Amino acid sequence: MNYLVTQGVQASRFTLISYGEERPQCTKKNEACWSRNRRAHFLVRPQ
Repeated sequence: MNYLVTQGVQASRFTLISYGEERPQCTKKNEACWSRNRRAHFLVRPQ
């Protein structure tokens, strides 16, 4: 998202959603699994 803002896309066009705890991709108790769950999805709305 920050990259796109530096390229000229207005920050107000973004919606950022974090799914790490609510929708984990991995449920094991180790660092490799936790790192997979540290993610965010974003949506860029049309102008």
